[in-house]
Amino acid sequence: MKNDCSVVKDLIPFYAEGLVSIETKEFIDDHCKSCEKCRILLKKLAESPEKQEINDTKKEKIWSEIATKEQKRKKKKYLTLSLTLVILVTLVVLGFIFLPKPLQKIYYENQVTQYDFTFTEQTLAKTGFTENDIHAASEAVNKFFEEHTDDRKLLRLAYDEEETTDENKTVYNPNHADAIVFIGDYYFFDDPVAGDGSRLRTYWRWFVKKDSNGEWKIIDQGVC
Repeated sequence: MKNDCSVVKDLIPFYAEGLVSIETKEFIDDHCKSCEKCRILLKKLAESPEKQEINDTKKEKIWSEIATKEQKRKKKKYLTLSLTLVILVTLVVLGFIFLPKPLQKIYYENQVTQYDFTFTEQTLAKTGFTENDIHAASEAVNKFFEEHTDDRKLLRLAYDEEETTDENKTVYNPNHADAIVFIGDYYFFDDPVAGDGSRLRTYWRWFVKKDSNGEWKIIDQGVC
């Protein structure tokens, strides 16, 4: 197509003056049916009062004008598409933010909880906990959310190895000693703090410890 344009561009001045063969004329006509640039060039040359004296400079000038208009048209089209995309994304975001409460709840209820219990053997040795301990302790957090399915959904739960092995974690609460620490986030369907039943995704930390009966219990929790 690009090579055909170059050929047609060179032949059009002769076409306009009727100096081409029947075969060449048919070739140019067929090409111009599907090529807007060449069709415009042909029209301009045909309407030019100086067509008998058309030279390469004038031909290139007309071709440049067509290319400039084509670039402007494409730029306008691109800007229109970009603006449309921005508007659509904005509407989607706003629609989700102001999603009716029942629909918002359905959306989060169907989210799959992500778990990450990555650990190193060195920290297990340091704390004395086992892999089974970590999983058993995590069930205490899961149980809490199973008891609160009407107002919150656990979205992510991860073993916080650094906090679990931190000897200074007892600074604010001595009971944190020998506790396994988890971090994560959950979705609160009704936020009592906001007081408007709005959406709230909360990033949280849980301290889980064995009680006197050997059962893992949440002994403390709070915002990360």
